[in-house]
Amino acid sequence: MKKDQLYVSDYVVPLNRFGKIGKIHSIFDRSFNIEVEAQLISIASYQEYLSSYGIYVPEQLFRELQSFIQLGNVVNLSNSDLLIYSDAGTKKLDLKKAELVSLHISPIPLQKDTIHRLIDEIEKKNIQDFIGLDLGETEERVFSQMKEGVSSEEWKEITAYLVGRGKGLTPSGDDVLLAYLFVMKLFKPELTIEFSKVLTQKNLSTTTISKNYIEALLCDTVSLPIYRLFNAIKNNETDERLAAAVDQLLLIGHTSGKDMCFGLLLGLYAVSA
Repeated sequence: MKKDQLYVSDYVVPLNRFGKIGKIHSIFDRSFNIEVEAQLISIASYQEYLSSYGIYVPEQLFRELQSFIQLGNVVNLSNSDLLIYSDAGTKKLDLKKAELVSLHISPIPLQKDTIHRLIDEIEKKNIQDFIGLDLGETEERVFSQMKEGVSSEEWKEITAYLVGRGKGLTPSGDDVLLAYLFVMKLFKPELTIEFSKVLTQKNLSTTTISKNYIEALLCDTVSLPIYRLFNAIKNNETDERLAAAVDQLLLIGHTSGKDMCFGLLLGLYAVSA
């Protein structure tokens, strides 16, 4: 990604596909979220990162937007731009020249050599020592089930236990599930129909941000680091490129990247058995 270029995930295009009026939902140092109905649109300036439901803006432009960003501010959305209303006035973000990015994944043939090489790369990291969940007796049982492969009934129980568990904007349990489902979508798509039904429940007890990542994955759309990993697997890349993709994933958040790598590892074990 070029630092001075605008990028937008095609998942949120046109910008008003979810509604024409939104509000500022949450604000962070280098990102904020607009909520339109139950859908979030992430505006961020993290280099080499694009959310599945996001827009990347260069750092200077993001700093220009910041004085117009307060919680609850109204945002008007059209096909290709958004207008933020605030006490400081209005600020328009025009995305007509933004580069449209597809972060769409699809099933790929099971490549056992690539899978085993990827397992080796992740195992080197001792990921289980750094995830955001304590590994107690229940966690050990749940993760053992996931490693062996789960049935639809087991998935209901596992989801009920993990969703919303842990700290953070995307709880650790959600990140583990997200990465596990990603692997299933690639290599065991026939299982994901039933798995997805569980995760489409409206009463999932987790954060709005995490729900949106889950909903995007259910529509086969992921964040940029996961998409790059998808391409590395699909293209049967070298060990070095697989390792680089894993390292990029590990950089996400405080423990999110580690949690996702752990979920990825459990999923890879399950499909390689």
